[in-house]
Amino acid sequence: MRSLYRIGLYAIGMLLLPSCIFAQGKRASEKLLTEANRLREKGSFDSAVVKYNEALEADPKNKKAELGLALSLDAAGNRSQAAVIMEKLLKQKGNTKQKAELFDLLGCIYDDMGQPAKAIELYRAGISADPKFVRIYYNLGITCLREKRFTDAEQAAESAIKLDTEHAPSQWLYAMVNYYQGRRVNAIIAICSYLLMEPESEKGIKAYKAMENLLNAGFTERGTKLITSDSVIINPQTEPAGNVIAKKIYSVSMRKLKPVDALQAYLTVLFETAAEQTVYSNDNKFFRRFYIDYFYQLRLSENMPAFARYISMGAYKDENLKWFAKYPNLLQELDAWLNDTRRKF
Repeated sequence: MRSLYRIGLYAIGMLLLPSCIFAQGKRASEKLLTEANRLREKGSFDSAVVKYNEALEADPKNKKAELGLALSLDAAGNRSQAAVIMEKLLKQKGNTKQKAELFDLLGCIYDDMGQPAKAIELYRAGISADPKFVRIYYNLGITCLREKRFTDAEQAAESAIKLDTEHAPSQWLYAMVNYYQGRRVNAIIAICSYLLMEPESEKGIKAYKAMENLLNAGFTERGTKLITSDSVIINPQTEPAGNVIAKKIYSVSMRKLKPVDALQAYLTVLFETAAEQTVYSNDNKFFRRFYIDYFYQLRLSENMPAFARYISMGAYKDENLKWFAKYPNLLQELDAWLNDTRRKF
């Protein structure tokens, strides 16, 4: 390309030369960037690194190429190199949302490198930059949970849910935080909330099985390993309120009930008894209003049969589909209740 610009050019052509080269460099960089992004999406991270570097040679100021390079290096296992690029990008100008996203990504990288304290520091810096960024609260909560910083993990999950009540991962995080502290009733209710959003996903099926195991355990078995976060398992502590609920649950005969009918009976008693508890484990305002009060309203409605079928859809799909085909109006009524009932903090 440079051979086109010869010494014999007119003066006006010489004045335009730098901007022409710059424009062509940007176009070449964007083309290479598109190729690199495609390779990264396919999982060809080493090849993507090559293309991102080529894009940066054509346009050294291409921030998107730098970010893509960092993400590809991280995915390829070169996390320390990725961290250097991320830290460089953080020093450049950008809006608060962009800064928060970079802090979040860099926090994940340091967490993966086995430096949770540094990751937590970066997550908190990102929250300061953009307090409404849901994902960074979730990642902060996951790291704090792994470090057994339960109070911090619970606060992070709560903050994420308040910002986005439909953020399913944060609801699952909240369930795990409670389970690991021995609050099985809280965990079960939080899992119910999660399953309203993802009843049939792979994670939803695992969540349902975990909840079913928790119900069948009767709140008395200690040290069970049902819910994990990145293979970290924490033995739960005893839960006095759970013992009260267990006694009421066992007063209902479950032996002749099919699994989904038993689930409905269990949850009916659980929602009702949790609402009756005047002194409750972890009885903070958020949990009582967002979870207990909400599901107690559900208990008082006529939607418990459809609710039990809906959240167990992944585990008992064929049976539940037949049931909904027989009673389509009940699914419609549950849907209307969910849409009309406002959850409070």
